[in-house]
Amino acid sequence: MGLGSRIINRLIGPNLLIVAFVCVLMSALPLPSWLQSFNEQVDRLLLSAAIDFVDLPSPQTPITVIHVPDVEYEAWLSDIAGADALLKLIESAAATPSDTNANDASVESAAIAEGTEPLNVPVRSAAVQPLVLGLIAEEPLSFIQGRAEKLLGVWAEKDKVNPAEFRSAIRAVTTDRDRLMATLRERAVVGMAGRISRHGENVSVESGVIAEGRLPHQLSEHVWPLRASSGVPADSAATFFSAPIEHLLLPAVSDIGQPLVVELNGELRESFVLRLLRKGDQLAAAVADLKPLPVWRQGYAIETGSALGRELAVSYDGSVIPLYGDVGINAPTVQLTLAAAQRSPALTGWVLLGRNDSEALRATAQVLAAIGDGAYITKPNFFPLLKLALLTALLLWSLVVLPRVSTTLFLVSGIVIIAAFIVVQVLLPSLLAYWLPLGGIITATLVIYSLSAIARVKKRVGLYRVKEARHWALQAAQLNYHAGRYEQALLAIQRVPLSAQTIKWYYRIADALLENNAAKKALPVWQLLHKKARNFRDVKKKINACEVAILPIEKLPEAPDKTQVVCVTASIETLGRYQVRSVLGHGGSGVVYRGFDPVISRDVALKTLNLNVFSLENQSKVKNRFLAEVKTIGKLSHPNIVAVYDVGQQDHWAYIAMDLARGKPLTEYLAQDQLLPIAEVYWIGLKVAEALSFAHQQNVVHCDIKPGNIIYDRDNGDVKVTDFGIAKWLDEAHTETGEIMGTPLYMAPEQLQGRPVAEQTDLFSLGATLYQLLTGEPPFSGRSIAEIQQAVLHSRPVAVRTMRTQLPASAARIVNRALKKKTSERFSSASDMAFTLNKAIIRDFKDEAKDWRLL
Repeated sequence: MGLGSRIINRLIGPNLLIVAFVCVLMSALPLPSWLQSFNEQVDRLLLSAAIDFVDLPSPQTPITVIHVPDVEYEAWLSDIAGADALLKLIESAAATPSDTNANDASVESAAIAEGTEPLNVPVRSAAVQPLVLGLIAEEPLSFIQGRAEKLLGVWAEKDKVNPAEFRSAIRAVTTDRDRLMATLRERAVVGMAGRISRHGENVSVESGVIAEGRLPHQLSEHVWPLRASSGVPADSAATFFSAPIEHLLLPAVSDIGQPLVVELNGELRESFVLRLLRKGDQLAAAVADLKPLPVWRQGYAIETGSALGRELAVSYDGSVIPLYGDVGINAPTVQLTLAAAQRSPALTGWVLLGRNDSEALRATAQVLAAIGDGAYITKPNFFPLLKLALLTALLLWSLVVLPRVSTTLFLVSGIVIIAAFIVVQVLLPSLLAYWLPLGGIITATLVIYSLSAIARVKKRVGLYRVKEARHWALQAAQLNYHAGRYEQALLAIQRVPLSAQTIKWYYRIADALLENNAAKKALPVWQLLHKKARNFRDVKKKINACEVAILPIEKLPEAPDKTQVVCVTASIETLGRYQVRSVLGHGGSGVVYRGFDPVISRDVALKTLNLNVFSLENQSKVKNRFLAEVKTIGKLSHPNIVAVYDVGQQDHWAYIAMDLARGKPLTEYLAQDQLLPIAEVYWIGLKVAEALSFAHQQNVVHCDIKPGNIIYDRDNGDVKVTDFGIAKWLDEAHTETGEIMGTPLYMAPEQLQGRPVAEQTDLFSLGATLYQLLTGEPPFSGRSIAEIQQAVLHSRPVAVRTMRTQLPASAARIVNRALKKKTSERFSSASDMAFTLNKAIIRDFKDEAKDWRLL
């Protein structure tokens, strides 16, 4: 593959494809309403801050706001043709004032009459700025014509009305209506609030408005018979009940961007404010005999009409962002009631009428004033492309860069990016008169960094859990190794990566497997060690030893100078002077055989170790370690401790000849249906405590007291403690602090934690053994060695008397004291525990105490 292909493959990778897909998806789907509302709130706050840096022009556009009382306003909505007050107001306001000063005085007097402070608002000449009336309607105007309804009701009483009088009355109503409609078409623009969606739909409102040639159902059944019988011409009736007045979009109170041009069904529609501007320019052009030519192309300004018109800079979507109103300052406007407006001789400038205290009325006045003064900004034409580019950059940043940076750089980059967006959004209006609504981008940045932070925390938690799992797996491997369960140790250590800290345990476990004739399972471990650390100790020789051990015995090389490997299953007839009879079991250090001493005619236990699986340079060290057990056990001559008779070596076998204890290990009495009598359990505990007391006086701690290492002969009551093979000297020279040995079900907390052991360590193990002999359940349990270890360190066992109600109270006291977590809270010594057990037997089991001669 060439360099260009590699570069393209690297650039067009999975991350880029993901980013492209997400960008296309986000562009195609509209945002949820709650998210869009949140983005707009962010933009609104930042725009309010940005306006503080903008030099706003001084107010020059005259705006008069007329507040119509609710009763009058409702009457207009229900029957606009009957709004006589509105007709008189328009006709009087449209008259050109003879003196602008007189107009100012009238406005001031009207304001004073209403109890408000007069505002100094510049007024333009009516010839240049003719009056345009903006009528704010919350609902579509109706043309029911209330007076016509009254005439219809009167006509029902035919005997009281002269038909000629009725026709004259109906013509008067028609004349008033035509005069109002003509005035509205010339001087007024009707605006509707809350009738448009965010995507420019439903701009033109027709519901509730009677179009040309259409009649409401409730009137048609009255009008046509009336027209036919009264002789009213059909075209007059149609004209009377038609109202082709278009309702336009009002500025939304809560929106930042106010649309001047919207698109509906492929057609461009004007908003209410733009129609007001056009209406004013149309009247001015009519005075100057010019034809207005409103033109708008996307990305360009709006021209409202010829030389007398104005040019409005708009955004790419045909909207502007006014700096007056909710987000900015409030433009000064003349506030009048309807009564005050009617008393005014003339009104000039822009005149807005609406319901008293209407939010739509106030917002429209602010938007109109902002456009008239030029106090508005726009969104640039390149903003959609810029928004897509920023979104793409953010997604690429989150997918490629953020997962690879440190926590500090992660936090700093997030703060810098968000701060940069805020600074641009705040300063750009004052510098270039542009507004970049980056609220969505800021929200996306916050979401991206929040999700990245969550992913980062989850990754840290995952790494911590993996680290913790590996720690417990290593602990389990160590525990199983010291307990002689090398295959379980192998399974545990394989869950821990090979490293400088764990390589020694890989080596030890593989070495133990090789020693115990599990060469097939040890060989992959040696091969892994050779691959990762070929120079570590004698790995290559261990691989050769495993390969030789796996070969069948008849295929072994016969040269006398080469090492031979003998499997544990190979037949061994004699060891020294001892005859090998059978296999008793596999101990932690090798195979245990049942042997016979022909010299003194007694059975013995032969504990062996095959040295052939070790390298020549390690054989001496391993043999010395194995034979050191003889030195340990040889010091312990006690009736309840297995005696050692002899030690020796034959070929590649080292062996110890020990007393063959009669009876069964206590593991035979742990099942619920095989439990020993309670008194016998006390007796066993007493004898083991006495044996431990003697061993402790010789500075030897057993470290592995458990049911399997205690032999009990029920026929004569003999108790023997076996396997001091992993005992530790209390002398400092023979104590290896930090090394965990023993069986976890019965191990003391300090032993599990690798802290120095003491006499109380054996007493904890004896307490755990007594607990299980009394109840049939171990005091601590779990599904794994790690769970057992946690239970030993932190949990309290269930009370023995809860497990077995017939137990005496002394059982709970003795076991609970032996199982204390702190060594200082246990029995002070093994002799102290033996004394306590002795007293309990005498008090609770007097008959057995006599049989055992304790009384």
